[in-house]
Amino acid sequence: PSAPAMSPGQAQPTEAAAAGLQGRLREWYAASAVAASGDCSQPRVASSFCEVPQTAPGCPKQMEVAVVWRGIEVCIRLTGCPSPAAGTDIEFNTVVGASTECGFGSIGAGVETAARASIGQPVEAFMDALVEAWGLRTTPAPKAPASWQASAMENEEEDEEDEEDFEEYDDEEDYEQDVGSFESWLDERPPLFRFEQAAKGLAWDFPPSRAEKKELLLLQLFAEEGERLQQIAELQAALPASPHLKGRLSRASRAS
Repeated sequence: PSAPAMSPGQAQPTEAAAAGLQGRLREWYAASAVAASGDCSQPRVASSFCEVPQTAPGCPKQMEVAVVWRGIEVCIRLTGCPSPAAGTDIEFNTVVGASTECGFGSIGAGVETAARASIGQPVEAFMDALVEAWGLRTTPAPKAPASWQASAMENEEEDEEDEEDFEEYDDEEDYEQDVGSFESWLDERPPLFRFEQAAKGLAWDFPPSRAEKKELLLLQLFAEEGERLQQIAELQAALPASPHLKGRLSRASRAS
């Protein structure tokens, strides 16, 4: 939610105070157990300090600032004491309340619980209470088994080898001509045209019927047998002129 609108007599937003709060949040996150767990990134200040209108005369001056953490915007109300070193007349670092418009799950209730637990304490105490209220993990995430890590390293090495092989060629066309591509492999596959029940020339339907499944199975068997006979013929042509070897291949071809 946006900060309350200010009248001309109110204090202007202080960017120096917001930068100081961001530094405190950064130090808190670096020293927290949440950072060691790797469960989320550090919180960030999403607005400047804006003065909250006083509800009664004589009340301590309060400022409101928006902090975004884990994708949730939390508006924190702070009061403070004089501190010239902070770059302003007053250093606002004491929590007096907090709220959020996020209604998902127990997010809003967790902010209210953390605010009640840290009233009168620094912002760091509010963040600690918020970690507990939201139930965030404060232990490192479990590591993957060594076998998974070894498998991942092997896959990376294979990918690097494939890239090195591809870099040896001048362009993609030379690589495909030498190694082959999916398109060329697909062109080499024998066509499986329908032939039963006057289906010649018709496309395959999906999902196939029982008869169509049987027809497709027969076509695949015929195609495999045709490839086998072609391989035998190529071996016969490549072998030296040996009647004994060629006779064995011819008998295997006839037996099929």
